[in-house]
Parts: sequence; C-alpha cells; structure tokens
Amino acid sequence: MEPSEYIILLDDGGVMNDNLKRGSQWQRWVGELFADRYGGKPELWAEANKKVIDNIIEMYASLHRNPDVDYETSNGELNRRWVEGMFLLAGHTPPPRSEHEEIVYSTAKYVTPRVRAAFPGVVESIRALHRMGFTLHTASGEDTIDLHGYLTGMGVRPLFSRLYGKNLINT
Repeated sequence: MEPSEYIILLDDGGVMNDNLKRGSQWQRWVGELFADRYGGKPELWAEANKKVIDNIIEMYASLHRNPDVDYETSNGELNRRWVEGMFLLAGHTPPPRSEHEEIVYSTAKYVTPRVRAAFPGVVESIRALHRMGFTLHTASGEDTIDLHGYLTGMGVRPLFSRLYGKNLINT
C-alpha cells in the first residue's frame, strides 16, 4: 500500500504538545487579552485563570468520566464556571451568559496560536509524514478550535485534513 492510502490520527495534548508547558502560557495570554478587553492588570487575570482552572479541573474530570453527560452539556457548564470565575476572581461583574460562548471562542482564537508547547521533533515529524504522502487528522479530547489554533501556532495546520475534536463527535 502507498502512504496516501493511510490515514494517521494524531492526538494533541501529551502527544504533539506538552500540556505542562501550556498552563503558564495560557495564563500569560489570557491575562493579556482580558486586561486589554476588560481592564485591570494582566497578572490579575492570569492568576484568576489559574485559580479557576484549579477549581474546575476535578469537575471536568468527573463530567468526562460520566458516559451519560454529552459534550454540549458539560462544555456549557465548564465554560460558565470558567467565565464567571475569571470575572469574580479578577474583581469584575461577570457578563451575561449570552456572552459566554463568544468570550470562550475569542479567547481560544487568541490564545492557542500563541502557545508554544510542541515536544521536540514533533513539527519535523509531522512535516516528514506529510511529505511521504500520509493523510493526517487529529483525534483529540480538545475542541476543534483549540486544535486549529495549536496546529497553526506550530506552523503545521495546512498539513492536516480533518481536526476531530470532541465537539464534532459530541463526547
């Protein structure tokens, strides 16, 4: 069989990118974005992000262990807690829930392409697989918008055909 007849599915966090490097970078970029949009100091927003994530991480894990909870339900709850927590911890009144989706979406669109957490050799390996003719997709527990941003930041987004994030398969 020729390489073009094969599809390679690559996971993002823990495979292409180092999740341990992402946290501090997320805090930095979220701090910058939120300070610019809503006022206050970037460090305050960055610390609020860290605290909120620390507080909701167990809820995230428990929701994702429950096979009866679908993506939309769990994601909506996580996004609500993240947005409201960020604003409250930074000393701001949380925006109406009708604005939460846009805040989450625009944050991902701003932050993810700026994160630099690829494991050594990953970008070169992706490029080599693509040059050999393999079709590349992702299969990840990340949302598609996050995958798009991380791959864009790595400079390899055009090399992937489909980005299968959890939002596309509702799980």
